[in-house]
Amino acid sequence: MCLGFSPIITFDTDICNMALSLKSKVTRFAIFTRCLLLLLQMIFNYILPDHDAKVFNPPLPKSHAMPGDKVINFLLGGLRRWDGIYFLHIAEHGYTYMNCLAFFPLFPKVVEYLSKSLFFPLTFFMCQANVLLVTAVIVNLYCFVKSAGALYTLGGKVLNNEALAYKGALLYCINPASIFFTAPYSEAMFAWLGFTAMIQYEKKDNYKCSFFFGLASLVRSNGLVSACILFYKRFKDVLGVFLEFLPRSRFSSKSNSIILILSSLYFLLPTMLIYALICIAPFAYYQYYAYQMYCTDSGKSLSIPGFIYDYGRKQHYVLPTDTNPEWCTHFIPLSYSYIQSHHWGVGFMRYYQTKQLPNFVLALPMVLLCICAAFRYIRHNRFYSLTLGLLPELMYSKKLDKDKLKEEGFESMNCLVYMIHMLVLLVFGIFFMHIQVITRLLASSCPLIYWYAAAVTTANSSKYAMVNRWDVIKRNQQHTTQESGDLLQSNLLELVSTEIQNWQKNSAGHKLLLSYFMVYVLIGTAAFSNFLPWT
Repeated sequence: MCLGFSPIITFDTDICNMALSLKSKVTRFAIFTRCLLLLLQMIFNYILPDHDAKVFNPPLPKSHAMPGDKVINFLLGGLRRWDGIYFLHIAEHGYTYMNCLAFFPLFPKVVEYLSKSLFFPLTFFMCQANVLLVTAVIVNLYCFVKSAGALYTLGGKVLNNEALAYKGALLYCINPASIFFTAPYSEAMFAWLGFTAMIQYEKKDNYKCSFFFGLASLVRSNGLVSACILFYKRFKDVLGVFLEFLPRSRFSSKSNSIILILSSLYFLLPTMLIYALICIAPFAYYQYYAYQMYCTDSGKSLSIPGFIYDYGRKQHYVLPTDTNPEWCTHFIPLSYSYIQSHHWGVGFMRYYQTKQLPNFVLALPMVLLCICAAFRYIRHNRFYSLTLGLLPELMYSKKLDKDKLKEEGFESMNCLVYMIHMLVLLVFGIFFMHIQVITRLLASSCPLIYWYAAAVTTANSSKYAMVNRWDVIKRNQQHTTQESGDLLQSNLLELVSTEIQNWQKNSAGHKLLLSYFMVYVLIGTAAFSNFLPWT
């Protein structure tokens, strides 16, 4: 069984081999783009002076310089920037300051564990801070490659179109927030876990889906928002029970209809509760850990190095040894929401200030990209979108021709839940978050962005023939090979060469989208590696 194909089909093995070949191309391209980004950040960090951003940057421990330190500082020094410093600090010293609690523990703890086990030999050549940096970069390289492969697999299942799934995965490898998937940030790990959870959702394996969304919520808080994809499905099932039994109630007694409905809900609602517990438990456990550290005496005995303690006092940070902070007395003592509000000023429209206008401009392309994607989808599936796809398919056939509800491509029925997910994150980001973070938030969470980008950049190009996987199954093997399209047959170098040669023939949307991706990769890498404001 490969990507949902039935083993009964005699040439299924060849289709699977084609899919595996495409996935290996995605893997190679993901590795290539990561190596290119590492090279770019090294060059930009060397030729451009660092900006004094006056942000969180505690001193590194004073130790004798070791042979590998200068090499690592030169090769990877441009990645120890912005929030990456928080993650590396947590991996080395733990949650010594209360503001660190906004950064969830799975990524830094994985980095810490691997630096003390698999990468422990590096401590003989460089200081622990650089060992952690190297470990974090390697972890993100692995997670990014896995996330690119997961996005390709997910695209194949949702779109039923190998070419769009393939190109979407390639575009993910050069997404506008690429630098954050390589630096010591949690985006790559979150994308891998989130896309894997969505694959399990498409497979209808709800327990595995809940498990991976639960892990994702231990990487970033919006993992809980992504988990709503699973509950959308269960809510649709519950609603379907009511809609299914309503017509029957005309021909059966009222008591029989109520019994049928209640018996169906008896089996549906408990499973929803179990899935919710699996998704929420990791997040709840982390909040409980934060409460124990900062609201009880358990954190008072934490051993904090002197230079870390002095830096915290100088910056007026709250330490575990201080008086219990205000959020400890709340009815639900959530450290995350309190820190976001009081330390970073996150709240409804609190970021709408004149001085933040450049950040709004910075986020504008991603906002417009999402709006265009939603507009295109809703335009093709108006009634289906307005009813959130919750009605039974028979009801849609009364309103629309069945042919209009597509089963493959970007406008397919399967994409609706991902479109809703994208819009929820977009609206939340616009009104509640630091607006510039929208770019990396959506780039690491929403597969629909890449499927839309793939659709835009293939719509007017016969060079990139789209292949419907179900059409492939219906054709014979020889015909399939001839009709599979140059996009699936070409190697990556040929694809790049073709894109350059056909640049003038491409549509305006095609040019704008690719330009946005590439310009943000270059400028973002240069800005990030020198402490200049970015997303």
